[in-house]
Order: sequence, then structure tokens, then C-alpha cells
Amino acid sequence: MAISGISGLDSSYGIPFAAAAGTARGATTGSECGANELSVGGTQAGRNACAKNEGVGADGIGGTGSGSRAKNGEPLTAEEQDRVRELKRRDAEVRAHEQSHLAAGSQYTRSGASYEFTAGPDGVQYAVGGEVSIDTSPIADDPSATVRKMAVVKRAALAPARPSGQDYSIAAKAEASAAEARQEMQKQAAGKVGTGSGFQAGTKGTNLDRTA
Repeated sequence: MAISGISGLDSSYGIPFAAAAGTARGATTGSECGANELSVGGTQAGRNACAKNEGVGADGIGGTGSGSRAKNGEPLTAEEQDRVRELKRRDAEVRAHEQSHLAAGSQYTRSGASYEFTAGPDGVQYAVGGEVSIDTSPIADDPSATVRKMAVVKRAALAPARPSGQDYSIAAKAEASAAEARQEMQKQAAGKVGTGSGFQAGTKGTNLDRTA
């Protein structure tokens, strides 16, 4: 869940994925995984996953070549290698999704991306879900600034190639908040309300993405 005053942009984006038992959750930073920036409070699970994911395998995270082995040291079966390839694709897709949110969200994204991990047959932790927190609160007594801010929030929510249902929900809320702010601007222009009255800051925050 998001922290107070923040919304979460999620990477579930309608892709069914059966995560293995023992899924771990962790926030990661760009320095840890090379995918995101300014993460706060990364968990040990996330740091361990990043450490395992860096530079392992000739063809990407974990590797799926003939040299890949299970945790017990035995070679992976053909089925297990297919599973690892599936997890690698999911991992790359999730990280690209969250990075899109971060890049488009500009100054309103908070704490980098938080990922949910699952272990592959090769013992490597792969990201199978993620979330980026973004500040969606209106700017008190400044409807013009609120309109500009909500445009950034909406752009961040819809930035990934395949936005999730939660992403679309956040985009719709941002549009509604912007519409309310524009109405307030019209009232002020007509002299029906004074400066500092009328438009108030609403509930802060929303979460872009969250996988089950």
C-alpha cells in the first residue's frame, strides 16, 4: 500500500502471472538494480534480489543457457529453463513499466519503485510486480498549479506501454481533480469567489500499480 498522501502506480497491467510461493517484496534503487532512482527504505529481500540479478548469466538476468543450474547444483530441466525464460521476460517488463512511471512522474514520484519478487528454479529472485508512489494531492488555493500538476500525474499514470487498471484509475482521478480546479479558476475569473476560498486540497496520494 502507499504511504499517507501518496498514490501507487502499479505494474499488474492485465498480464496474468502465477507467482511462485515465497514471493518477497522490496524497494530498490538505481544504484542497486540499475533500473530506478531515489528509492527509500529498500528491504533486505530487495537488495538480495538485486545482488543476485546483477551480472548473472550470459543472456541476461539469471541466464537460461545450458550452463544454468538449480539451487541444488543440478542442471535445469527443459521445463525449468522455460520457467526461467518466462521469469526473465516478466522481470524486464515489470522494470520497464515502473521506469516509465518514474521518468514521466518527474518531481511528484516518491521513493523510487517497489518490487515484488519470486524465486526461479535457478534460485534467482525475479521481479513479478511493482509499484511507484506519486503525490496526487491538489495544490491548496492554487487551481492553476493544480491543473499543471494533474497533467503530470496523468502523464505518469499512462506512460507505460500497457497501463494497469490502477494506472487508468489514477489517470481518471487526476483528470477529475484538474476539471475541478479549472472550474474554480472560472469562478475566480468571474469574481464569484475570492482568492484563498473555494478550492481545497483533497486526499493526497494514489498508488500506480499493485499486483496481488
